[in-house]
Amino acid sequence: AHELRKPPSFKAVQQLLVRNFARQFDASLERGRFSLRTVSVSIRRRIGGDFEVLLLKRHPNRGDYWQPVTGSIERGETPAACAVRELREESGMSGHVWNLGYTHSFLFGEPKPTRIPRVFQETAFWTLAKGDAPITLDAREHCTYAWTPWQRALEMVPHPGLKAAIVKAVRAA
Repeated sequence: AHELRKPPSFKAVQQLLVRNFARQFDASLERGRFSLRTVSVSIRRRIGGDFEVLLLKRHPNRGDYWQPVTGSIERGETPAACAVRELREESGMSGHVWNLGYTHSFLFGEPKPTRIPRVFQETAFWTLAKGDAPITLDAREHCTYAWTPWQRALEMVPHPGLKAAIVKAVRAA
């Protein structure tokens, strides 16, 4: 603003950045849609002066990694309604979920030169567990669960977007 007197709009800078990025990497620009919209729900509970988060372990044939509650938004469903549904289906818990104001995108599956990558958009939520609420897993997706100190959870969860959601859920305290 100081140099130009009248700064360009954010949209103009964004368009210029995208065009130059594509030119630099000899890439073509194509408008697309998200292949799937998903949610994550970080469930936390207070233990002493700190927080633990609930992590679910996916079956070996479904990725074999730790994650918070996640799920796909169904047609006509809002992200918040999906978060409540997935919370119930994947953990057996019910209750209010709060939107973390954090949405991220990620590529899903192994990229191949012969196909356009699948891009997912995920909205993050959090909730607070009530006491020692029993956990009921969806046995089709997960084989076990663990209440984990949030710092350890960041080491266990492989995906950056889910790690960021966990940090935001802890800070929401």
